[in-house]
Amino acid sequence: MKERTIEEKLFHQLMRLERMMKRPEPERMMGRPGERRPAFARQHILFLIASYENGVHQKELIERIHVNPSSMSEFINRLEEDGYLIREADPADRRSTLLKLSDLGKARVAELQDERADRYEKLFGNLNEEEKETLSALLEKILPKREGRCHPRHRHHEEDPE
Repeated sequence: MKERTIEEKLFHQLMRLERMMKRPEPERMMGRPGERRPAFARQHILFLIASYENGVHQKELIERIHVNPSSMSEFINRLEEDGYLIREADPADRRSTLLKLSDLGKARVAELQDERADRYEKLFGNLNEEEKETLSALLEKILPKREGRCHPRHRHHEEDPE
């Protein structure tokens, strides 16, 4: 068998890492009986809404994550149907509606944060802080820069590697 080049080895390692990061854990997929858990895209929207203390307009979410308005409407409607968010009149402009997390939505975001922390520990727990910094710096060198596609709270990650 032909020996892999270092580039091939790195490529396959990164592919394995990508699969690990995307694959939900079996126990996390189940949820509670009768519960419809939001899919990944809707979970991302829950995180975004949670980052706004006083609620957010749907238009602002669309601009933040560059999704088409009809898709965002579907995500929002589904999250509302499932009880994860509520719509309220904007006190600054009664013609406008703000999206806010319901108590169930807040609880789900807290669960997701715990799940992320567990996943990060599984992925990076064997690395010390210096190794994590080194890995991050190396990945910054090979990953293309993304312009304007992430939440402003995370933009510093794109410009200044942690």
